Amino acid sequence: MKKKAKLSITKNLSLQKGDEKGHNYFLKLNCMEYTKPKIHIDYKIVNGKKIKYVGKGSKWYIWFRFRNPETGEMKQFKVYNNLNRIKGISERLKTAKKIQRVLENHLAQGFSPFSEKESELNFNKEYNIIDAIDKAVEKKSKVWSASYIHQNKHQIDYLKEFLSKNKLDHLPAKSITKKHMIYLFEHISKKNLSAYSYNNYRKVYLSLTNQMMQDEIIDKNFMIGIEKLPEKAVKNESLTDEQVNKLKKYLQENDTYLLTYIQFLTYSFLRPIEITRIKIGDINLKERTIKVQTKTEKISVIYIIDKLIELIEKMDIQNYPDDYYLFSKSEKPDTWITTREKSKADFFSYRFLKVKRDLNLGDNYGIYSFRHTFIKNLYFSFLNQGLPPIDAKNKLITITRHTTIKTLDNYLRNIGAYLPEDYSKDFTIDF
Repeated sequence: MKKKAKLSITKNLSLQKGDEKGHNYFLKLNCMEYTKPKIHIDYKIVNGKKIKYVGKGSKWYIWFRFRNPETGEMKQFKVYNNLNRIKGISERLKTAKKIQRVLENHLAQGFSPFSEKESELNFNKEYNIIDAIDKAVEKKSKVWSASYIHQNKHQIDYLKEFLSKNKLDHLPAKSITKKHMIYLFEHISKKNLSAYSYNNYRKVYLSLTNQMMQDEIIDKNFMIGIEKLPEKAVKNESLTDEQVNKLKKYLQENDTYLLTYIQFLTYSFLRPIEITRIKIGDINLKERTIKVQTKTEKISVIYIIDKLIELIEKMDIQNYPDDYYLFSKSEKPDTWITTREKSKADFFSYRFLKVKRDLNLGDNYGIYSFRHTFIKNLYFSFLNQGLPPIDAKNKLITITRHTTIKTLDNYLRNIGAYLPEDYSKDFTIDF
């Protein structure tokens, strides 16, 4: 005879009248198909009006249906959790809604009342701040990419270290306040970080506290009110030959996929977001062309030089469907669905952050630095071949795809390509 599945509910602490925090609820759950949990409220007719009733014999509960994995039938479960001991209408309704929310959250995360390996979940568990951080990180790991988690591990560790050093790590998460965060960010400010890096600490911590709020671990988000610092636009500087060599060696040893992505950007002179738009079907190796949606045109066609041919051939694109993106999070041609297109380029930018940290490169360097470096390199190469500046720019503009010589002039000036020769001998005054 098969064991009858049931929902197991227990009570931990004694009820305190008018104090929701006095109720600790445990629910044994683990998910399949289910209905949204609903609150059943007892009503009573008084003077012809229907009113909520919490008197003797009233039965309030939260109910939902869950499909039996063996029979396929929907079985109804009722959760009482001693709701009917609470005498006040508003307090009983408030507690019922909380149980409903938490139950719905756990069901959505994959729990099933039919699981043989039931786990006991405390609805009102008091988390200390370190456990709350770990739980938030665990939840966020389902939506954060592995590279994003890795890149922001330092910020998370710094927060825990700060709490430990200041003897705050044992406190309940609900006891942490905005004042604690103000003190934390005063310490972060002493690290002489750029506004961008400072704001990244804030972004990570705010994301974690938002998750704590969603899970009802804290009642008030203690990061609200910690303001961003104004960020000045940082231009990506060109790299020196020595820096390029160090970066290539590092990437060859630590992140070959990022190296391939940057090499593709370097030799195509496409922008990061343009590269992430390329699909297998956009590449025509026979005619040596790539169709791409650029910054200024709907569709542009670029020529595939020999160095790009070598890269593409290593990617075995003939083995993938035409609608697969050339670059993806899975480190091979694949589908890539996102609601924010820029997040695709950000995926590679975040990976490059770790490279910058390990090689002590400042905030003024980024993936764009490679594009600037190699455009400048080509321009100097054309000049060294004996081409006059105007001829060098006319040749370069067909490669960089700037719309006019004037815009190319401005670009070359901004990346430091217009440096004069030594003019020491031209002075007529000795000082």
